[in-house]
Amino acid sequence: MSTAEKNQIKRLFRQSSCPTNLPLWSDGLSPDAQALPLSTVLKAAGKNTDILHFGDSDHYNANLRGQMGRDENLRALKEAGFTHIAIEVPKTMQHWVIKYNNGTLTRTEFEENIHRALFATQGNGDGAWTRQVGKMAEFAKKNNIKLVFADPRNGTQGCDPNLPADKLESCESQTNHARYKDTDLSQDINKIRTSNPNSKIFLLYGQGHYSVDNGSREILDSRFTKMDVYQNAASYKADKKNITDPKSHEQEMGIGQIKPDLVYLIDETAVLTTCETDKGLKRDMNALSQNKPDQSPAPATSPKPITPAH
Repeated sequence: MSTAEKNQIKRLFRQSSCPTNLPLWSDGLSPDAQALPLSTVLKAAGKNTDILHFGDSDHYNANLRGQMGRDENLRALKEAGFTHIAIEVPKTMQHWVIKYNNGTLTRTEFEENIHRALFATQGNGDGAWTRQVGKMAEFAKKNNIKLVFADPRNGTQGCDPNLPADKLESCESQTNHARYKDTDLSQDINKIRTSNPNSKIFLLYGQGHYSVDNGSREILDSRFTKMDVYQNAASYKADKKNITDPKSHEQEMGIGQIKPDLVYLIDETAVLTTCETDKGLKRDMNALSQNKPDQSPAPATSPKPITPAH
């Protein structure tokens, strides 16, 4: 990107409270980053939202969603008052959560059973994601938080590859539109909100969910905060530049721009606000930054792969 183009982005940012016509990778991003631990950001967001979406930007990088396996970040969810943790795991496996919670399964047995469906998940080659789900299930159980497997699309039957080319293309297009609209997931979350109006939901999902301006937030009818998580600034900028590719799914789908409220950069221990960020959230991040939250080391993970139960 040329200097002239960058300057134009800055001018547009200053001219509007929340410009929608910026290049997608820029997204109204403020140039000022705050050095804050993720646990602090989670606590601040929890005070200012009913639904917090932790947008995992790269499933192949286990360290991204792995941040929510760290003790201090799980404790932050509890301290922030979250009542539900919803994970991008096929909801057809919710019965294993029920069995674990009622004592029918040990944590090891729980992990073995869910691993049958998760063993091929991106970034789960050594079973690290399976073990993290197990740890989160244990944390939720001990802290009276409901763990919800709520991905309505993963694992569903795809299009028949033997269909004629035109029908196959149409089927795949319809499937993609349904996936990115996330209406089924919205309905599931609204069921939680209806049964418990005071619920506070943490979503651990890929950033493609609820990331496009297609009415998802309006469907949820709640205070909603989306935080996209990247390894570093370079990966964030590369990701947004890739979206300008005419073949990217957002442009093919024609369903709008990506608009996170926050962008968190792990390597820099920094959070960047956007034109979408709530003023109260900004204020509370500043207030909490005055204290140094406990930062325990990352949990040790066993190198031994999990063997699916038979």
